[in-house]
Amino acid sequence: MKDTGILTEPLFETPCQSCGHLLDVSSLPAFIEIACPECGTHQTVPGRLGGFLLQELLGKGGMGAVYRGLDTSLDRAVAVKVMLSVLGEDREFVKTFRHEAQAAAALNHPNVVQIYSFGVEQGQPYMVMELLEGGRFDQMLGKPEPLNEGFALKVGSDVAEGLNAAAAIGLIHGDVKPENILFDSGGVAKVVDFGLARFKRTGEPAVQGVWGTPYYIAPEKVRGHPADARSDIYSLGATLFHALAGKPPFDGETPLDVVKARLQAPAPALRTARPDIHPEVEAIVARMLEQEPIKRYPTYASLLADMHRVLAVLQPAPAAVPQVSKRGGKIVLVKKKGARAAAGPLAVPSVPLAIRPGLVTPGGLGEPSPEAQERLRKKRRRRKTFWISTVSVLGGGAAIAGAVWAVLRYNAGQEQRATEARERALLEGYRREAETVWSASAAAASNAAQRLAKALPILADVDTLKTRIDAAVTIVPGDVMNAGASTNAEAQARLAAEAVTGALQAALADLAALTNDVATNRNALLLSTPAVQALSLYGAITGAAPRADALDQTAAAAFARAQAAYKSLQAMDKKLAAAVEAKLAGDEKLAAAKAEEEKLAREQAEKERLAREHADLAQNEIKRIEDKRKENAPLIQQNKYKEAEDAVAALQAGLTTDEAKAVCKMALERYRVLEDLKKFVIAGIQADAKNSPDGFKFGWISPSRDVLNADENKVAIRGGTVPWDQVSPMQLLTFVKHYVASPDLGPREASAQRLAGAVYFAEASGGNEKAQKSPAGVLAAALLSDALRLSPSLEEQAKRLLPDLGGKSP
Repeated sequence: MKDTGILTEPLFETPCQSCGHLLDVSSLPAFIEIACPECGTHQTVPGRLGGFLLQELLGKGGMGAVYRGLDTSLDRAVAVKVMLSVLGEDREFVKTFRHEAQAAAALNHPNVVQIYSFGVEQGQPYMVMELLEGGRFDQMLGKPEPLNEGFALKVGSDVAEGLNAAAAIGLIHGDVKPENILFDSGGVAKVVDFGLARFKRTGEPAVQGVWGTPYYIAPEKVRGHPADARSDIYSLGATLFHALAGKPPFDGETPLDVVKARLQAPAPALRTARPDIHPEVEAIVARMLEQEPIKRYPTYASLLADMHRVLAVLQPAPAAVPQVSKRGGKIVLVKKKGARAAAGPLAVPSVPLAIRPGLVTPGGLGEPSPEAQERLRKKRRRRKTFWISTVSVLGGGAAIAGAVWAVLRYNAGQEQRATEARERALLEGYRREAETVWSASAAAASNAAQRLAKALPILADVDTLKTRIDAAVTIVPGDVMNAGASTNAEAQARLAAEAVTGALQAALADLAALTNDVATNRNALLLSTPAVQALSLYGAITGAAPRADALDQTAAAAFARAQAAYKSLQAMDKKLAAAVEAKLAGDEKLAAAKAEEEKLAREQAEKERLAREHADLAQNEIKRIEDKRKENAPLIQQNKYKEAEDAVAALQAGLTTDEAKAVCKMALERYRVLEDLKKFVIAGIQADAKNSPDGFKFGWISPSRDVLNADENKVAIRGGTVPWDQVSPMQLLTFVKHYVASPDLGPREASAQRLAGAVYFAEASGGNEKAQKSPAGVLAAALLSDALRLSPSLEEQAKRLLPDLGGKSP
């Protein structure tokens, strides 16, 4: 078809919808409007897709189109969603599309749109669903009158029930939004399009990118983190926010701006857009819209408990659900009595109707219905009665006197409040000025403390230097000592150092007293309320400022003198040390020192040579292990983990380095983890076989079959058996994902099996975990991330088993 890109089989003739006359349409394309030559009724030429007649285009999108159809075998009206043929060329997409249809079909729930069948015609995958006549939730939004909050919460409750049923079988919706919420003829809300939002046009899983509707997508999906049921709860919360506030919680000029907004700020309060909102309704939506998943409702059960409790109080108004009838071959909307204009008929989301439901009424195009006119007249009568009553009451003298008294009392209160405000402002002014003075005093005291802290180590060294100089002058002749410094200079330096010691100790005492005084007065000022006390403390702090400045100057002078004395003593100590070394050591001692130095150098060189040889040996042994692991890759893909383990274990006896032994031990541990993973999957299949004659329903993905049983050698599926060496990596991944989602499995065990799955795909790629862009690398990283998210305590084991992945999600 030209408009949608959908291919259909042409019809030769079709009966008129009004008089039954057979119309020759053999030369006409599908979906154009024609008129019956007998009765003049206008109608659309249908197209055939397999066993279905596509009678009317309900909507279209980037991936396909949705039609009102007729199941010719059962003679019932259905909705048919047809995907483009370019998607049918992608085997992985078709396989996934079929799997999602099977999973959704298993959801026989009153709040989920029922899936009837799936097929492929002319290379186009299609899905057949129940046809709903009650409209779509997004077509109820944006009206002048806001939605009744009880009705909106009831819709949210219906949708949560459906999502809860899906979550129970491990199915996440991924794109909850108003367009994906439909109504049946009784006003019951149903959710549609499970799982389809998780796939791009190429059919690749959205694990490598962000997928969802900008207005309702959860923040963790924007960040690329794994999504779960709490992500759907966030999207449902954004949908309810839109319904109650009349606009989405976040907006922007571009879709990217809308997505980024939820990462920069929390969702706004509902009350800002709708002041009359019930507090508990606002609290429910706010918790659903928490940025961090851990702060949202943990399960649908807790969410539904709050919704049902509030709904019992609100008593929601019934939904305004339009009905559909056929008049003269055209679709005409007929509203229930007393109902507000709502959405027209539609079977699936994301496809806008050409008809605007709110405009077609029994009175004609754009003419208000009799019910609407009667509501308008009642509203005008209530407004007139209110003003007449108000004027009547205010006409009495007592009412006027009471009003005057209220005004006088209000003015007196205003004057008292103004006086109190002036007093508070004066007190705050004193506090601010005292804070400024305190900051300057504290800065000066801090400078003094820093100088004193630098001077104290100098004083400690001064005593050591004086002792060493006294010892040196007894060994070295006087002419050597006096060559660079006179006896007088030496004496002056020593006296200066001793004088500075006393000055610094006094400064330290002053600093402690000042710091305590200023801090005490400041704390008292901050706690005070009377203005007089504030003024007194302000004076005490102001007086402390000059003391702090003087202390800073004293400390600076003392530090400078201590530094000068120390430098003088250092120079003298250096000259004397050199002379003493030459006197005592002599040439022989220097030669011995040189020989010792050369010996140490040779020993160091020998150590480095041995270290290099050891490193080379360890590298060669590790390479043998890694080469064997790469050779084992086909065995891993054939699920022969014990054979792979034996091949690596045969190398263990010939290893000599600890590094290689550690790598070998890690490789053997990985193979044992894979053996345990296989046992876990076999146990899960056997448990399903005991619980149901169908075992794991549709558990075999290609071709789709029920998995009936399994043992160490084979897997029994409906129609035959498959040896374990023919079980593909994707099939094993399907088993792992299914059984780790079991509610009977503890979080740590579920995480451990996900970690084992990551090891499996790392080994299946030949041990090259660094190839993270390959399909195996992506799956290993995704499973590892999921395992650590559920059980962070496995991080150490993950680092040991997957060192190249760092034991965490890339």
